[in-house]
Amino acid sequence: MPFWIMSLYKGKWNLSQKWCEVSASVLDTLGLASILTMSLIALNRYVKVVKRALYIKLFPSKRFAWLCSGVVWLVSVLIATPPLYGWGKMSYDPDYFHCTFNWKEGHYSYAMLIGGVFNTTTFAIFYCYWKIYQTVKESTDNVNANVAQNGVGAPRFHRTDVKVLKSCFAVVCSFLLTWCPTAISVFVISAGVYIPHEALKVSTYLLFSSSLVNPIIYGIMNPQFKEAFKKVLSCVCYGNDNRDQSHARVGAVMIHPRSNETG
Repeated sequence: MPFWIMSLYKGKWNLSQKWCEVSASVLDTLGLASILTMSLIALNRYVKVVKRALYIKLFPSKRFAWLCSGVVWLVSVLIATPPLYGWGKMSYDPDYFHCTFNWKEGHYSYAMLIGGVFNTTTFAIFYCYWKIYQTVKESTDNVNANVAQNGVGAPRFHRTDVKVLKSCFAVVCSFLLTWCPTAISVFVISAGVYIPHEALKVSTYLLFSSSLVNPIIYGIMNPQFKEAFKKVLSCVCYGNDNRDQSHARVGAVMIHPRSNETG
């Protein structure tokens, strides 16, 4: 983002072409890692809530979590760097005011690859959070129907339902707001259609702003992530077994609220 701000101020790219390629590759890698990580989080939550029996098999330990994160970064690098090897070209784009893949000079095969990754991850995020909400909503409706005759527990379960809905709604809305304008503008420009400079500036700013929005959604709105971030930032080492058991209890409460435990 500092290079983008510098280009906005100067109106041009003042550094070398080589550094432009490096800057574009780093930017694309970070963007891909961000969206793939959001997809991985959505998948993790989906299995936790919707497919509880598979959770311990698919996400057995913290070591496996590290492995998944490593794979995300490796895939991001592999997808972001082909233009450095001749599959396309990285250059300064005066419309976006930063170095990026040259979407105007063909190489549609690479553009299709990026589009496929974006569309697949977008669908995965939407599908996972929609199924999470449906599962919790169905469980809540069943419990409320069973306790309607005595009125016990229904308000608490309704609050849980609303909380899950708000969290999923925030994820989807922030994703649409920060990522879709840039994605749409890229495909429109690739098709040869003109887009005003002001609109491209706004889309780039929204894309960068996802770095601010994501910590708020995952760190502040989600107590489990908030607790984990606190421990990481305080350099506290902690085991994974207790947290896995805690997660299992929380998932069980969400799906079977008749348990005496509280989430």
